[in-house]
Amino acid sequence: MVNHNGEKMFLKKDKIVIRDMGDEAVLYNPQTKAIHVLNKTSSMVWEYCDGKHSLEMIENKIMGKFNVSNVQDVKDDIRETINQFSQLGLVEQ
Repeated sequence: MVNHNGEKMFLKKDKIVIRDMGDEAVLYNPQTKAIHVLNKTSSMVWEYCDGKHSLEMIENKIMGKFNVSNVQDVKDDIRETINQFSQLGLVEQ
């Protein structure tokens, strides 16, 4: 999915169920019957996979919530999380 500026956008698949468990969240994919446990940061990445945020926007939103010393490490972690979501069939790109 690409926006009018040519930026890749990320969208959660419709049928994925999420349950907030405090410091973690649990995703359930009824199609594959798989359960995925997300830490707080991964949960935030998941929330921004709404079809309205590009990778850069997601990175900026998350880095704005934390005191980040190594920006590249955070960006790499966010990209890896989105890649994992995609590989697991949880988001569309």
